[in-house]
Parts: sequence; C-alpha cells; structure tokens
Amino acid sequence: AIWTYFQDLFPATHYGEGIGTNDVGKSSMGYTFEYTGYRVIKGTAISGANYSRVLGNIEPGQCTIIEDEGDNISEDSEKVKILKAGYEYNSKIPKINMNTSNQEQKWYFGFGYKMILAEKSLKEYKAKGLVDRTFSFPFRPGKVKYSIKEVVSQNINKNPRLQKLHEELLSFRKLMLCYRMVHYKDLLPEIETGLKNRDQELCKPLLQLFYGTEAQKKEIIPTLETFVKQRRTRKENSLEAALYPIIKKQVFAADGLDFKTNTFEDLKKKDKKSVKIAFSYIW
Repeated sequence: AIWTYFQDLFPATHYGEGIGTNDVGKSSMGYTFEYTGYRVIKGTAISGANYSRVLGNIEPGQCTIIEDEGDNISEDSEKVKILKAGYEYNSKIPKINMNTSNQEQKWYFGFGYKMILAEKSLKEYKAKGLVDRTFSFPFRPGKVKYSIKEVVSQNINKNPRLQKLHEELLSFRKLMLCYRMVHYKDLLPEIETGLKNRDQELCKPLLQLFYGTEAQKKEIIPTLETFVKQRRTRKENSLEAALYPIIKKQVFAADGLDFKTNTFEDLKKKDKKSVKIAFSYIW
C-alpha cells in the first residue's frame, strides 16, 4: 500500500496476484488495500477499455487498480497486452473514438500497480509475460476481531467503535498523501541489488523506497527473496526448461559430440551453420 504512493517515481512496478478459494479473505484484502493504497479503484471483471479509462490520459500512475474475481484474465488477450505493457512507466495505450466525426485518437497511460484477486492463478501458457511481472501469494483464513466490510460500510447506525476504525483508515490515507507531497522529490539512493534482468527491474524500486528503514531488513528483503525464488522455480518447471536439454543433446550428437563433456566452444569449431532435429525425437 505504501509503495503505491510513490510508484510513479520509478521506471517499473511489479503486480500482485492473490490466490485462494472461497472464504479465505480475498475480498477483505481488497477492501483493506482499497482504503490504505493510493487512489485505489476496486472492481470486478474489469475490461481492457475500463483499464484505459481508469488509468486515464493525464499522467502515469494516476491510480491503483484491484480486480476482484480475475480468474479469466488469461483468456482476454487485449487485457493481457495492456497489463504486460502497463508495468512500465512510459507505456501508452492508443484508442480511437469511432463515434466522433474525426475519429479522435487518445493516448492512455497504462502504468500503475495492479492487484488481481482470483481463485486460480494466471495461466502461464496464455499470459507468460504477465505472469513474469507478477508476484503471486496464496490466501489463508485468519481470525480477526473486526470485519473490514463492517468497518467501511456506510450504514447510518454504525457501531461507534467501527466508525472510529473507519476514521483511522481515512486518517492513515490522508497522512500518506501528505507524506507523499513532502517527500516526493527526495533523492532516491542508488543501490546494488545483485539481481539481474526482470528480478532487478521488479525488486530494485522497492529496495530503494524502503532503503535504510527497519522494514527493509525485517519485511522487504525476506519477502522479495521468497518471490524471486518462486519466479525461478516456476521457470525451472517451464516447458522451455524441459525442452532445452533435449535439443542441446541432439545438436551436439549431430556433430558427434557428447553434450555432457563438450562445450559450445567445441561445437563452434565444427563450423556447422545448421542442424536438423526430427520433431519425433523431441516428442
């Protein structure tokens, strides 16, 4: 939630994916985030056009989106494309209004943190790029003293204790908005993370934002280590990871080399431009 108040200071943002069956608190998590995050829009079954409208054409990171019941996102190719591009600050989505005489074109900013709440995880074979930008976490039921849905309800006869908790949430959000305004132009520390490529892209902004705080060591670093390990495990179990050693073995065998003892340098010495591998062998 704190991250969303400063997301537009960074070149990229990660996404969050909360997975769980019924009665594990997905909606409660969404409500809590809605009342603590920066300009949060919470909705169900949001279309690609809705994403563009909500994110707007004024500035990147105009708001934060939580999509509840997002089980079918992988089936919506337009939405997947918007989400894949929307993790980058400079992403733009062109739309033409066909109902105007001049067919006016507008450019919408896709950037902003998004959280997807669903019963099933995104399908990697249909939305691989989106999965690669998303940290996935499972939900489990917990014991809470108050229901967030009761706290934020607009009932006129609400319990005074619930009303006080609601006011505390609103106070926190106002406090964070003031904190953003005061510290928005603070110089960000340049740090070395030891990460590479996408891991670096998704994790470095969080490490910069919380650098030097107690939360960095106690929460941010251990949590990011878990997510990075999760992403690498997912890659190790991918189709590409399974195919690579099979194809590598066949390529080396075609030149009479053993892929276990020989290297790619030995393969280059053969000066063979192409190798034919039968599909039946790979299968």
